[in-house]
Amino acid sequence: HSSGYAGTAADMFVQAQFPLHSGRILGVPGRIMISVMGLVVAMLSVTGIYLWWKKRSSRERSKARQVAASVLSTEVQ
Repeated sequence: HSSGYAGTAADMFVQAQFPLHSGRILGVPGRIMISVMGLVVAMLSVTGIYLWWKKRSSRERSKARQVAASVLSTEVQ
């Protein structure tokens, strides 16, 4: 085979995994692309945790205000 892969379609698929995921298939541009994609995944993970934390603390503050308002309205009556 001229592609450098031998065997069944499944064998060829498995043999292509490392070159594909390491960026070797496209050379230097492929490696740059894989590196950028890795950074994007890391950034999405960090921003996801940040947004979750921000929303969580906002909910906690809202809940505390509701409890305080409930206590105040009970004391007024």
